[in-house]
Amino acid sequence: MKGCANAAARDYEKLITVAWHTENFARTKKLKGLGEYLPRDGETKSAVQPDVILDAMLTMQASGVPMQIRKLD
Repeated sequence: MKGCANAAARDYEKLITVAWHTENFARTKKLKGLGEYLPRDGETKSAVQPDVILDAMLTMQASGVPMQIRKLD
């Protein structure tokens, strides 16, 4: 149930963010070029490191979540 509640909270936050940006664009007198709003080459978000994911999964497993963790080659 916590997972569903967290997913709903994330969805709500995304909707609020989209609404805020939509209204911000609507109130702007002159928009910049589209390229100003899109990420440039090489400016992508960094991926989550595997060690961080493994630590999170091990923490969940230690708290009683039934799961098998195995390394894929």
